[in-house]
Amino acid sequence: MMLKEKLDEDMEIQPEDLSGLTRAESPIPAGGLCVITGYGLEHSQRHLRMLILQNEPLSFPEGYSNLSLGSGEQANVVQQHENVLTVSIPNDKFAAYAFYFEGNEKLTKSLVINKARLDWLSTENSETEATIRAFGRALVNLDLYPLRDEADHPVSFSTYVKSETKVAVKDAAGVFYWAETTKTSAYEVEFILPSALSQGICKVYIHNGLGGEIGWSEPIELRVGNKDTWSEDVFSVKDFGAIGDGFSDDTVAIQKTLNAIRENGGGVAFFPAGGYHFAKTLRVPPKTVLKGENKERSWLFMPDGYNTNARDHSAVVGIAGEGGIGLEELSIHAVYANVVIAAPVGEKMPQAWTDLTRIDAPEPGFENADDSFVKNCRILHNFSHLYHRRYDDETFMNLPYLREEMKTHWNSS
Repeated sequence: MMLKEKLDEDMEIQPEDLSGLTRAESPIPAGGLCVITGYGLEHSQRHLRMLILQNEPLSFPEGYSNLSLGSGEQANVVQQHENVLTVSIPNDKFAAYAFYFEGNEKLTKSLVINKARLDWLSTENSETEATIRAFGRALVNLDLYPLRDEADHPVSFSTYVKSETKVAVKDAAGVFYWAETTKTSAYEVEFILPSALSQGICKVYIHNGLGGEIGWSEPIELRVGNKDTWSEDVFSVKDFGAIGDGFSDDTVAIQKTLNAIRENGGGVAFFPAGGYHFAKTLRVPPKTVLKGENKERSWLFMPDGYNTNARDHSAVVGIAGEGGIGLEELSIHAVYANVVIAAPVGEKMPQAWTDLTRIDAPEPGFENADDSFVKNCRILHNFSHLYHRRYDDETFMNLPYLREEMKTHWNSS
C-alpha cells in the first residue's frame, strides 16, 4: 500500500501499490514481536514508521482512493539482521497497524498486520441461502478470547466467540451485500449467502472490526447459483419390503425405494431402526438423502466386496451417487468394501483399478463430489481392504457380538 502524501502529514493508502517491505508476520497480539522482511533494510530501520489504524464506521470494500490517515510514529525495532526486522508491538490492545518507511527519495510500500486474512472457502460452488465456512487468520479481534496468560494476553483462539466480524459479498452484477454470520472464531467464520445475489462469480470479503476501510481481507471468488431445493418427501425402505433384521438381504427393497425416489425427482430414503444388508451397489438418484433414525439404531451392512463376485455380490462401490446425494444419521459397516461411497460415479480413477474392472460394478470417479454430504454418520472401513481376510476382520470387529448388540438397540423403544 503506497503512501501518497508527505509521511509526517495526512496520507492516502492504495492497497495495490508495492515497494520496499515485502511481508509482515500477522496476527501479533498486544505486547508481541512482529517479524518484517523486505529488501534494502540494512540501513533503513530508523526510518520505519508504525501507524495504528483507526476503527472508523465500516462500509463495503469499494476502494481506498479517498482514505486519509494521520502520521505514524517511529517503530520500535528491537533486532535487525540483514533484510529482517523484529518490531515490538505496543502492550495495549489488539489493533491493526500499518508499517512503512519514511524516506526523502521516493514513496515506498506499507504493510498492514492484524487485519483479517481470508485463505479459502469450504466450497468453490454454491447457491443462495447456503451456509459457507471461511477459513483464515485473525478473523476476529483476538482480545475477545477469555483465556489469558500472566501478561493478560490471549493464549488460545480455537473456540467460537461473539464478535463484530463482518462478511461482505460482491455479486456478479457488482452489487455488495452483507452476509449473516452464524459462527466466528480466529480461524473460521460461518455465514449465509444472501438470497438476492445475482448468479455468477461473486467475491467474498471478511473484516474483523479492526483497521477501518483498509482492514478488509483480500477477496476469494465463489460461484453462486440460485437455490436448488431438494424434495423432503420421505420413502421408508420398509414400505418397499425391507426387513432390517441384520441378516436378511434387503438389496432389492432398498433399490426399489431409490427407484421410487428417482421417479419423484428426489426425496429421503428413510431407514427405521434396524440392520439392513445389501449385496449389490446401491444406485442413488440425484437430490436423494439416505437417512436413519439415528446412527446408533440404523445400520447398513455392505457385502464382502472383492471376493464375493462368485456369489453374485459385486458391490465394489457400495453407494453410488449419480449427482448430489446425502447421508445422515447412519452407521455403515463396510470393513469388507473397496469403496464405500462414490458421488458421483463417473470417469475411472487414475489409480490401479484394472484388477477390479472385471467385476460388474461402477468404477469410482472422484473428480467432482459437489452437492453431496455426509452428516452425523459412522463408517467402519478397513483401509487395507484389498488384502484382508474375512476371519481377521470378524475377529477385529467382533461382528457376531456387534449384531447381537444392535438387535438390542433395534428392538428397544
